[in-house]
This record gives sequence, structure tokens and C-alpha cells, in this order.
Amino acid sequence: KRGLVCRKHVHTYAHPPSSLTPSCPMQNPDWNILVEGEKTQATPQHYNTMCWSFEVSLMTYSAVLATAGVLLFRRNPRDLHNAVFLSVFGSMQLIDALLWALAQKEDLGTLSCSKENSLLTSTGFGIIMLEPVSSLLGKALYEGRMDWGMLVVYISVFMALPIYLKSYVGPLNGCPPMNFNWTMDWTTCTHIKDHHLFLGLGRDSSGVSEKCWRTFLIAGEFQEEIPLILRLLFLLGITYPYFTMRPKLAAVTHSTILITTWMIGYFSNSHASVWCLANVAQAVVMMLDPCLFPMEPKDCDSGNSKAYDIHPKTRRKRLRLRYSNRFLARKFNRNKVKKSYDAIVVGSGIGGLTAASLLSSRGMSVLVLEQHDRVGGCTHTFTEKGGYFDSGVHYVGWIKLMKTFLSFLAHPTLPVQWESLGAVYDEIVMEKNDLKKPIFYTYPHFERNLCKRFPKDAEGIRNYIQFLKNNTWKVEACLAVSRILGQESPLFQLVDYFFGVRETLRMITSMTAYDVASQFKLSEKVKNVLTGGQMIDHNETPKEVCWFVSGGMMLYYAKGGYYPKGGSQKITETLVAKIRSSGNGDSDVLAQAAVSQILLNDNGEAHGVRVGTGARARDIFSKIIISDAGIYNTYIRLLPMQEDSKTSGNSRDLERETANPVNNDSVYSKLRAIQQKILRTRLSPPQMNGFIILNRPPEDLGLRSENIHSLVGSKYYGYDIDKMIKDTLKYPTDPQALDRTLMTITCPCTKDPEYAKRFPGESNLAILARADPTWFKETAGILAGREYPAEKDAKNIIAEKDEAEKDVANSIAEKDVRRDTAEKDAKKDLAEKDAAATAATDTCAEKKSSVPVEAGRTGHRSAEYEKFKKAWADAFVRRMKMHYPKIKDEHIVSVDVGTPVTAEHYLAAPGGATYGLGWGTKKFSPSLESICQPTTPIKGLYIAGEGAIFGGVVGATAGGLLATRHVLGLRAFVLSVLNNWW
Repeated sequence: KRGLVCRKHVHTYAHPPSSLTPSCPMQNPDWNILVEGEKTQATPQHYNTMCWSFEVSLMTYSAVLATAGVLLFRRNPRDLHNAVFLSVFGSMQLIDALLWALAQKEDLGTLSCSKENSLLTSTGFGIIMLEPVSSLLGKALYEGRMDWGMLVVYISVFMALPIYLKSYVGPLNGCPPMNFNWTMDWTTCTHIKDHHLFLGLGRDSSGVSEKCWRTFLIAGEFQEEIPLILRLLFLLGITYPYFTMRPKLAAVTHSTILITTWMIGYFSNSHASVWCLANVAQAVVMMLDPCLFPMEPKDCDSGNSKAYDIHPKTRRKRLRLRYSNRFLARKFNRNKVKKSYDAIVVGSGIGGLTAASLLSSRGMSVLVLEQHDRVGGCTHTFTEKGGYFDSGVHYVGWIKLMKTFLSFLAHPTLPVQWESLGAVYDEIVMEKNDLKKPIFYTYPHFERNLCKRFPKDAEGIRNYIQFLKNNTWKVEACLAVSRILGQESPLFQLVDYFFGVRETLRMITSMTAYDVASQFKLSEKVKNVLTGGQMIDHNETPKEVCWFVSGGMMLYYAKGGYYPKGGSQKITETLVAKIRSSGNGDSDVLAQAAVSQILLNDNGEAHGVRVGTGARARDIFSKIIISDAGIYNTYIRLLPMQEDSKTSGNSRDLERETANPVNNDSVYSKLRAIQQKILRTRLSPPQMNGFIILNRPPEDLGLRSENIHSLVGSKYYGYDIDKMIKDTLKYPTDPQALDRTLMTITCPCTKDPEYAKRFPGESNLAILARADPTWFKETAGILAGREYPAEKDAKNIIAEKDEAEKDVANSIAEKDVRRDTAEKDAKKDLAEKDAAATAATDTCAEKKSSVPVEAGRTGHRSAEYEKFKKAWADAFVRRMKMHYPKIKDEHIVSVDVGTPVTAEHYLAAPGGATYGLGWGTKKFSPSLESICQPTTPIKGLYIAGEGAIFGGVVGATAGGLLATRHVLGLRAFVLSVLNNWW
């Protein structure tokens, strides 16, 4: 606004302050001024205005000049950018001061169109046009590179356009053209009207302002002041380079000063004075820049010798290119950890690392404890027979959001780079005929290509996708609001009252994905393609999964699929480096540190954790405990149970209750209710995993980057995926059943361009399939060989309650047994007939189920367990050859199989559950919705990761951010995000 608009100075006083004495040369009562074109006697009010404007402009320029000099001398990373912009931006104050000084030589209140006036006016125009360009040039000096395309745009918009408008559009209404030639007529001048400077709008000393600007630049009515559009363009041009500054807090601060002062100046009557304030505020912030914002990111974890190779000759550090992040792990040593920390994070999944990253950047000492020997949770990688595999990240959608998260979570010197999967990210095969013509999920044109593939269902497809687009964003917004504000907060109650947040969330619990798809004109095949084609991404069948999960997942990947270069451990590496390099140096991430219990004090507040059990246990204390272990593990395995303050007599129970002498009945009553709800909730189904290494490069074997969702057996069940899964999983070792069940094939070697550099001439595939925890004795009871006293107590309570209900039912049944004998016999006969009919029609009934299998101890697995895995390994190979016929037996180097027992052992997933609690409609019911929150009834205990809001990479990251928001408070959380946004 300033400069190109009329420059108004209206600092007036009813009585002149004592500091404005007659020594001011302009305070002469005999002088006259122009008011509305007529001369009148000057008053003290006019004298004060003139002197005040001159003094303020001169003092402001002096401050700006001094600040620019200090910045150039200091030479911090952002100082050169600030100095270049400030020296240009503040030099307009010198022009103002000279114009007021020029007015002192003439009749008070007037400025003739002299050479000096025109020269200063033209110079002022030039400075104003250079302000956005100087901001861009300063940014280029700071970054060490120039964006030439943007420079051309800036010169065109902020220099060529104003000159054109002043020289060719304004003269159409009789206004003088812009003139930089000393020998030409002086028509571009500044005049004073009503105590204000009007820059370049008049032609003579009459004080008349001309209407020289069109409302819409080149169209519309002529007006006196600069059009709002051009003012906004100049504001945007100045603030854009600053808004790209890092960290983002510095960008927001500088941009806020510019925008705020612009708004105040526009809506007030003291424009130039406000711009003086802007200059001063900008100079003060630039001087304090090193104190307010970090100059540059800290070095990554140079203290971790395992993270670096030492060159034998130069002795310089060189970051290793590894594909297993085992080297990131520092083993827990009970004698070396501190007694207390500012915050403790249980679990090193991406949600826990996210929370630790932000908290440590606030200067807090944060300890992350991981039970596995490798950190990262489902983002860690591991090697098998030479190649590497991801434990959970097979592709990521909505990449813009994930990149935004990592921009303030990751270490700036270790950025995560992403590789697109290409136009096709998912391939769905519903029957063997689809092998030649698969169903492709593509980006872009996802909807159009689906309609083209199924023209008879095109209308139904469009309506179904439109329904998802219209409703999923509402649910996502309501979920975010409820988690950010907290459902107990008054602000949430107010938002819920006006926008019906709870009512919107009830939409999730109303129908499954199949129920919603059935409302549209879709064939059975298309229904199951839309609701179950990407089933492995949520591991629920169409008639089990909530419609929001299935539909949201489809739209999530409709933005394209991406994969981190170097594997998912690159995410872990950068987050761990950020944690260890931030804070006061005490923050760390430790592996092989299995937390056995969350400790509570007498008031029912979390105050620490216990690592290990028995004599080797170590208690570590903190007032902030963040659990990234999942809802089930946190409430059932790690928190204690108490019933009427009595112990069971078990030594482990006595030890636990001694460490937790809690008497707060209200906390325990809430905790007991939560535990019972969770124990009655179905967990997410587990998976079987195949890891295959091949001795040929991907191009020789025809491997592709898209994921293949192979549901070739669905045709045998009328495309009913639910029936297919239920039937085939009854017989987990039968080849016929395994050849018909769902499997998803993914090729990390084709997604990651770094794989070929690391493993030239080799390829790998990962195959995933749904499993059942009841196949193994270790996961059927969800204990997997570990002893969790709290879990046993909770289950015993539920069992006792169920037993009591069963006794009541039995007593009633005994009274009616004689009367109902005949009816029961009839039902029994009918059941036997139905069983015989089912056995006759069951495609796999001739095979006996061989489950449950006892896996045995790690490293000493049973022969029965190995035989079970061999059956699945053969099935994985057969399915791989079906979709990639170029692969022969001689190309296969190794085939390894992971089971739910594997997931339980390495990831501490209860029963091998893939995504914690199941993603059915019950997960989002009001009873569980109040549990799956970042906050808990226990003060000091927070939930991160998938338990806070949602599963998956992006969802778990959001869960970590939500936990941090409640730990720090909203204001501190926002500042922490902005100050780490590099």
C-alpha cells in the first residue's frame, strides 16, 4: 500500500507538546496553508503535523540504516537477506523526510512541481517497485541460488506493470506520465493535501489530485488512489520470499509484521506513520533474529559412532548406505540411563518418534524405549538373504500431507525423498480372466478409468465415489477437531453445538463399506472391487470394515502412490537423528528396552515406567508418559488392574501393587471400564507374509512397481470376498484353499531406485495375505509366551463375569430342560443335517484343519510350525508365478515366511494384529471413540500413533502430533511446529 498510495500523515494534537517549540522552522503563525484549494492561516495543529512527520521519517530511516549495517557486519545465515530487503524497504523513509524538508523551503502545506520534487517522486516510485524485487534478491542470496523464472515475473509485475499503468493508462484521464528524464517537463510530483503526501498524482502546485488509476488496473472507473488489486500484489510480492524462509516461525513472524501493518494502514488514516512502525518492528525482529529463531539446523547424530564409517585415510566421517537400521539402535543399559526424564515414550513407531522429535526440539529430555532390537516399529527394515524388506510401509498416499509432516519432524540434513509408483499404483485381479486385463487404479483419472473398465456400472461408480468425496472429508475434519480440542473441552462442546461433530461421527458407525456400496447400482463384482480391492491396506472384508475406512483409503491413494527412496528406514533415520541432536543432549532412542509396566503414584497419575521384570527391572521416572504401544498394549498389558484393593496372592501381583499403591477410585473405575470394553473388542486380523529373493534384475523378470491385489478365487464365491476369506481360512495348509485366498504382491526393488545400486542384478518380492490368530496357540490367547500380569488380571475379571452370567443361564436352562428336551433333539437333528450338507458342498471340506499349531520358542521352533510355514511358502511361490510367469524355480534364491507369531514377537502386536483394534464399525462407536483419543483418564499419560486417531503411516504420524499437542498445549505446539519447519 505504501508509496504507490497516497501517503497520509495525520498525527494531530489539540495542544502542541512542549517538545515542539518555536525552534521548529515550520512553526510560523504568519504562514498560510492550502485547505481544499483555499489558503488559510496555519494553526499549531498543522505545525505539529509537519514537524512530527519529518522527525519520525528521519529517525526511522536512521534506525533502518543502522540495522542494515549491523546485519551486514554480523553475517548470520539470514542477515544478508534481511539487510538487502530492509535497506530498500526503509529507504522510502528518507524520501519522505526529504519531501517534508523540501516543503519547509516553500509555503507551508504546499509543494511546487520543481525538479527536486519530481526527482524525489520518481526515485520514490523506483524504490517502491524495487521493494518486492529486493525481497526476492535477498532470498536468493540467502539460499545461494536465483530463481530466474520468478525474477522475470517480479520484474514484469512490480516494475513493468506500474510503469505501463502510469505512463499509458493514467494519461488517458489527463494524468502526467511517469518521467525519469531530467531534461523533460516536470509533471510527476508529490503534493500535500490535508496534511498528507500524495505521491505523483498532481501536475502543478494547485494541490489538486488527479484520478490516474483504473479500478481493475486496465479497466474500470478512474480513481484517485492505487487500486486494491495492485496493492495486494505488492504485499504478496514482498511477503512471498519471507514466507519461504526457514524455519517457518521466522517466516510467519516477518510476514505477520508486514501483513498486519498493511491492514492497519489500509483501514486507518495514518498510512505512512504505520509504515514507520513496520520499518522499526522489522528492524527489531531482524536484530533479534539469532535469539528468536535457530539460524540453521543442528548437526545430525555425529556422536553415534555406529551411524558413520570412518575413512581409513582421511579419518573423515561418511554416512553409511545401509538397508537395515539396526545401527540406529543403542542397546538399553540399566546402569547408564538417567533416573528421570522430562518425557518418556514407550515404543519407537512413527507416532512415538514424531512426539519425541517435537518434544526434544523444545529443549526437553526425551527417552524413547523400544522392546525390539531395531527402532522404527513398522517403519523399520530388515535384511533376508542379502535383500531388504519393509516391515510395514509398502506405499504411501496423500504425499503432500506426509511431506508437510516431515518438513518439521525430520532432520533437515537428512531429508526423505519420495519416488512415485507411476500412473498405476494398484492392480486388482478378481478372477483368472483378469490376468490379461487387470483392473487398474490410476493417478490421475482414477474415476474415469474405472468407469471405462466397467461401462455398465459407470453411473453407480460415479455416484459412489461422489458420496465418498462428499462425506469422508467431513468425518476427517470432525475426527481432527475432536482429537485436537479434546471431547471434554468447552470449545469442543461449542463447536459440536453449532456444527454437529458428534452427529457426523455417528455416520461412521451406521454402515459397513458393503452396505454403502449396495445403495448404488453396482454389480456384485464392482461392489467388491470398490470395497475390497485394497482390502490388505486395512485387512478387513467389505462386510466387516467401516465404510469411512474403505472409502477414505481409496481416496487416500487416488492422489497417487509413493515410496521412500532407500526404504522406509530413511524415515526412522531422520527422526532418530533429530531426537538425538535436539534438546539438551540427554534425549535418546534405546532398543531392547521392553517396558513391562507404566507406574502410577498415589494420586493415580503416571510418573514413570518399569523396564524389564524381576531383579533386572529398572524404574525410570517422568511426569509425561507417551505410549506408542497401541490401545490394547497400553490399557491391558502395561497399566495395572486393581479390584477392591485385594491381591491374588501371586508374587508378581504383589510386586506390582506395591509399586503402585493407588487409592484413587475414580481413576481406577474409569480404567476398569476402558479395559473391559477393549477386551470385548475384536482386534485387527493378522497377516501372513512372504519374503522372496530373486537372482535376476526386475526388468528381466517383468516385475512392476504397482501392488497386485490378487483375489483370483473370488469368482468361485460369486465375487463375495467375505465368504471367500471365511471359507479359505478354515484350512490354512490346504493348497486349494491357499490358491483361492487373498494375496497382495509388492516389489520393493521396482519402487526404490536405490535398490539396484545396493543389490545389482537382484530382485525381491513381498507377499501379504490375511491370517487368523487362532491358527497358533501362542496368538490364540494373545499372550505369545510373554507374561503380562495386568493382561491376565483383566482377562480373569472378564472371565469371572462371563462365568457368573453363564451360571445364571445354566440354572434357568436346568429348570426348563425337561420341557425343552424334545425341541433340543429336533434342533440337534437339523444341525447334523445342515453340517452334512455343508461338508458336501464345501470346496475345501475334504481337507482337515491342522490348527492350532504350537510354534515353540524363538530360535527353537517346532517341526509342526515349520511345516505350516512351508505350506504357505509354496503357496506364495505359486501365486507369484501366476502373476509373473517369467519367474522360474532357478531364479528363486530364498523364500521366508512371517506369521502372526512373528509379528507378536518382533512388533509386540497383540495376536499379530496388523492395525491394533479392528477397523469395523465398532471401532468408531461412541464407547470406543472416547477411548481412542490422545488423552487418557490418567494424568500424565498420553496415546500416540494409531491408537490416537488412525492407522497407517500418515495416520500414526498424525497421532504422534496430537499427543504432542496435548502435552505442550495448543500455543506451544504451534510454535514448536513452526520453529522446526525447515
